[in-house]
Amino acid sequence: MSGPLSLFEILSQVKDPRSRHGRRHPLSAILTLWLPCSQGIAQFGRDHGIPLAHLLGFRRGKTPTKSTFSVIFRALDVPAFERALSGWIASRLPKDQQLAFALNGKTARGSRDGEVSGQHLVAAYCAVARVGA
Repeated sequence: MSGPLSLFEILSQVKDPRSRHGRRHPLSAILTLWLPCSQGIAQFGRDHGIPLAHLLGFRRGKTPTKSTFSVIFRALDVPAFERALSGWIASRLPKDQQLAFALNGKTARGSRDGEVSGQHLVAAYCAVARVGA
């Protein structure tokens, strides 16, 4: 790879699972808005208005509602999304340099259900590449 890739460019390569009919917002803009924090992100987009919406690539002056995020993420091709993010991270890693990663994990409170183990969350950060996942 020639150099670090833009996250927006990478997310533009994820196939949109929605039909063209009724599609209000570009998938790449939705994913870019969602990535920093999935909690309350719809409100964050609304609070920052038209300048943020246009900067991210939304064609209208509004960002998606919480229900739009829900519909899209249930239909999203998760392996394709993960491949796109992996490609973005790989483009930012220095060649032939040993890397150190910081890892953190936990089990989400209340996610265990009988014999089914809880939902496990893992976060990783690479300081050299300045990326986390």
